[in-house]
Amino acid sequence: MIVTSPTGVAAINAGGVTLHSFFQLPLGPQIPGSYSEPDRRFSKVKIDIIRSLQLLVIDEISMVRADLLDSVDTVLKRYRGNKLPFGGVQLLLIGDMQQLSPVVRPEDEEILRPYYDTYYFFGSKAWQKTPYVCIELNQIFRQTDTSYIDILNAIRNGRSDSNILAKLNTRYIPNYTPDKDNDVVTLVTTNAQAERINSVHMLELDTEKRTFNAEITGDFPESSFPVDRNLMFKVGSVVMFLKNDTGNERRFYNGKIGRIVGFDTDSVVVKCKGDSENITVKPMRWENTKYTVDSKTKEITEEVVGTFTQIPLKTAWAVTIHKSQGLTFDNLLLDAHNSFAHGQVYVALSRCRTLEGLILLQPLRPSDIITDPAINTFAESVEQNTPDEGALINDRRAYFFNLVAEMFDFSQLHASVQSLQRAVAEAGSSFVGNNAVLEGIDSKIYADMMTVAEKFTAVINPKYANSPDPEQETELTDRISKGCVYFKQKIDEYLNPIAESFSFDCDDKTKAKRSRDHYEAVSKMFKIKNGCILSLQDGFSIKKYLETKAKLSMTDEAMASHSRGSSQGASSSDSQNPELYQMLSKWRKQAADDAGVEPKEIVATKTILSISNKVPSEYKELVEIKGMGGSKGKAFAKAIFDIVMAYRRKKGLPINELAFERAAYESMSSEEKTLALFEEGCSVAEIAQKRGLAQSTVFGHVERFVASGQLPAKAVIDEKCYEEICMFIAENPKLKGLGEIRAGLEEKYSWDEIRIALAGFRSEN
Repeated sequence: MIVTSPTGVAAINAGGVTLHSFFQLPLGPQIPGSYSEPDRRFSKVKIDIIRSLQLLVIDEISMVRADLLDSVDTVLKRYRGNKLPFGGVQLLLIGDMQQLSPVVRPEDEEILRPYYDTYYFFGSKAWQKTPYVCIELNQIFRQTDTSYIDILNAIRNGRSDSNILAKLNTRYIPNYTPDKDNDVVTLVTTNAQAERINSVHMLELDTEKRTFNAEITGDFPESSFPVDRNLMFKVGSVVMFLKNDTGNERRFYNGKIGRIVGFDTDSVVVKCKGDSENITVKPMRWENTKYTVDSKTKEITEEVVGTFTQIPLKTAWAVTIHKSQGLTFDNLLLDAHNSFAHGQVYVALSRCRTLEGLILLQPLRPSDIITDPAINTFAESVEQNTPDEGALINDRRAYFFNLVAEMFDFSQLHASVQSLQRAVAEAGSSFVGNNAVLEGIDSKIYADMMTVAEKFTAVINPKYANSPDPEQETELTDRISKGCVYFKQKIDEYLNPIAESFSFDCDDKTKAKRSRDHYEAVSKMFKIKNGCILSLQDGFSIKKYLETKAKLSMTDEAMASHSRGSSQGASSSDSQNPELYQMLSKWRKQAADDAGVEPKEIVATKTILSISNKVPSEYKELVEIKGMGGSKGKAFAKAIFDIVMAYRRKKGLPINELAFERAAYESMSSEEKTLALFEEGCSVAEIAQKRGLAQSTVFGHVERFVASGQLPAKAVIDEKCYEEICMFIAENPKLKGLGEIRAGLEEKYSWDEIRIALAGFRSEN
């Protein structure tokens, strides 16, 4: 299970994560059916958690908006591949609908109004399709005075008549000013009121002050800070504890009020009314957790990703009603005048243990007590539909048969196999692999698995429809186990060959990715179905099925690695020399990535397959292979030949070193061949003769390397000639072009000599 909450602070306090962060949802309004992929893709671990999830807990459900719950439904359906509401996940929603409601800004309401009758969670489209059970927790712990409890229940249920208001307003004391030494909290409706009251009181204190800075590690977003990053206190400040004492003495709790009486080096000393001793309050830690997967147990675990360490106190002469939710006070001042939200006054009044402990700073008016008819209607339906034992038995039975149907549901697997078949067919001539293992498999799955499973569940469901506990029906569980034996045989026959031997490669990167994605989907579903059915052949139980499915839903790196290889050269199974095929495929991928092109733009897959089969020992033999003879093939021929020679050397195959050298020479450009011969000591005339080129062409090649600084001009032309030409060029900078320079030198030197000298001069200057 995972624990979530609509707000950051509530999530931290519940030891969970926010709905928005876990499901990667935007903060704005969401129109039903408009969900789009988040900017940051779901990680494999996140997807695995969603797929294996059995229970989603949402705390503070009263604050969850309908469109947010619908977005959660969409994500769960998509990543679980299950069309049931919330992807078939069980939900446990916790909260008090008579308390704080969802935040709906006017601009949000403008967008959502056409789609929702109410913005509470039960207005969600998904929720309205979901059968649910409501369990009302009706034992009150905070109050014991029955007369005050009756008043609170009347306010809670919208029955605040004049008698109720009159009783409450007996606690109104006009112009009441609390004693400065009285550590009592004032609850107000807005942040501005609370800040104003706290500031006034703080300014009145002319005492020692101290600032405490929070220590934050890892990932802990500011929106989830449980208290301010920087706290300033003075001796005499009224403060409220924001955490429970985790020590053995339990000296304070969340909501306890006290007054600061001093400071230590890293702590605050607080005196609370009624306590015989002061409390030394040191920094405490809040943790931000995320859900991850234990690599050994394959279970969902919590991982602490960030911490927030600070003094667990806040200034508390005044606190907003919203911030008081969950707190308890023995004495309380309340200004609920101008309340603006459903449940606000009820939350405020119910924070106090007794009516006598309450003082109203403003009398309560009927307009201050805001109730929402939609909440009252929902509350009535809860009371009328409280489940009895029979209803719970029926739900338990339905859950059992839903799990059996889920286990024998092969429709997703069938659809995934068809998608893989289509992807391979669309790849066409660019596909290389043993796709024969896919032929006709979809028809066999439909006829021998899906049809049989439908008949099987149609027989067992009505037969045991009245069983109070189907899991205890030995005959039924035996039949399910025998069904597992049958379907395991069909899985072995139809799907094992795909999982174990299917391999492919594809020149087109887009089509290769599509094929790879569909293959991974088939492999994942096969792994889960095969494992679950295998484990239940000897006896079916809900616990065993759920545990097996959860563990198998986690990413198996071996499977992932295999599937990745399958799309990037796994058709080595079609090669007579698979290792060489893999070496060439790896090189091609890197070359394509470096060039920013698709692998087929480097060299075709079928060409790589041919090279790996022939393992050419001569460069000439390599370039004769189809796909290597053109200019594109020859551009990479030397690199490919090097890999082939390395493979031959590794396998002890004969190596012709002269052929290796010739390959290096043949792979060079015309200019590079000229440079190689020049560096061997050949003159321009000798190079021209060897290569069958005009001397002017050879000079043109050499000029390029002189200009780039790879070759000194003095190595090409006579040194004295070079120096004289360079001196003339330096003395006559306005001369342009070879013709003017040659004429100025009275045609003493040839055109080629001037070209080389000019290139050298420019390179050096």
